[in-house]
Amino acid sequence: MPVKVVPLTCPNCGGRLEIPTDLKQCFCTYCGTRIAIDDGSVTIHVHNYDEAELRRIELENERHEQEEREEASRAKKRKVWRIALLAYIAITLLMAAISGAIKSVLPVVYDGVSTLMAIFLIVGAIALFLQRPGKKAKRG
Repeated sequence: MPVKVVPLTCPNCGGRLEIPTDLKQCFCTYCGTRIAIDDGSVTIHVHNYDEAELRRIELENERHEQEEREEASRAKKRKVWRIALLAYIAITLLMAAISGAIKSVLPVVYDGVSTLMAIFLIVGAIALFLQRPGKKAKRG
């Protein structure tokens, strides 16, 4: 029984081929492209990879991951700053209450306590201002 031959044009180089249908795969005799044959019909698998596009996608993924890490870091800094702000407010209120009690009980000590409280308020406010979390940089 004669073998049936299917005419085919190579999808890579355009070379004319004659492929026996009983093969599972063959290679172009001109350029070496692998051609898979299934169930008597010709199935062509061409893998042309654009290396520059693959690298661009890889770099884009890396940039995206870096942006996510930076955003997570900024979120953590904002959370710590908010906790510090709440602690500052709580300590300020506590110092005001203590200062009021000291004024009525020990008026001589009150001037020193009020000076320390003023220093704490100024230094704390400056420290919180300088450590405030920044905004995300805008991309142009």
